[in-house]
Amino acid sequence: MGTLWRLNHFDPGFGLRLRNVALSGFDKEKEYYDGCPSTEPIGLSTDTHYAAHFDYKSSFENVTIDDSRDVILDGCRASSYGYPDIVITDTNGSLDPDKSASNGALVSDEPYMTGLLGDSCKATA
Repeated sequence: MGTLWRLNHFDPGFGLRLRNVALSGFDKEKEYYDGCPSTEPIGLSTDTHYAAHFDYKSSFENVTIDDSRDVILDGCRASSYGYPDIVITDTNGSLDPDKSASNGALVSDEPYMTGLLGDSCKATA
């Protein structure tokens, strides 16, 4: 099961903290999820942004994603939903593609977001 941020009466409105979680099987979309156009470990819904911003204080720690496609989040889909500024804090570097960082952040692939990280910014897929 992946994780999906939602905006409804169950949403506490203060983000998501994932700790010691393993996400896998999403690269088997055609085998396991016949008829599903695409799957990714982290998904965003069309109704989970506040005033056109991703305003969740979210963090991951010791999160592993096993996906042969190297997919973590569908950034193109998130952008089409109106999320220009995603930031998910990676407190221990578990999402670093090179596995060499002690911490970091998963951010939208926009110059005003990646520019904050300078030369240390790496693409995930």
